[in-house]
Amino acid sequence: MKKQVFQELEIQKIGRNPWQPRKSFDGPKFDELMKSVREKGVLEPILVRNLEVCKKETTEGFPTEGKKVDFELVAGERRFRAAWAVAQENGGLRGATIPAMVRSLTDDEAFDIMTIENLHREDLTELEEAENFKAYLDRHGMEALAGLADRTEIHERYIRRRIRLLRIGRLDAQRW
Repeated sequence: MKKQVFQELEIQKIGRNPWQPRKSFDGPKFDELMKSVREKGVLEPILVRNLEVCKKETTEGFPTEGKKVDFELVAGERRFRAAWAVAQENGGLRGATIPAMVRSLTDDEAFDIMTIENLHREDLTELEEAENFKAYLDRHGMEALAGLADRTEIHERYIRRRIRLLRIGRLDAQRW
């Protein structure tokens, strides 16, 4: 296992993973998470990687957009966003921290962890799931399908059918 260090990190020093397939972070489940963070704090650390090693930039649409960040979020974006929102409610990000595991990861390792972790989520939409599968196979090639199926315990045929949804969606969009 790669070296990892547990730290309390300043929220404003963490940037988004540009490969994150999830687009929606609101709704009743997120409201429950925010309530828990308000009452008890973040109980499970997020996973980040140090940007000095990875040389990645933050992406748009994230709380730290356009700011210099030291870490890239790999896993735990819902917890991060809830902690960020609660910090904003309590007077701002200055001094707000979140528990994190800092791990040295290559781009490929971070991508794989983020992909596999997201595919185990119950609240991914069908489109987000399909985009996640497609991104993984675009990056690793179709020969990686069997390995992805084994790692996620999701049948290969199911993965192929989900990816086909993306093609159908594009065809419908072109008709309109």
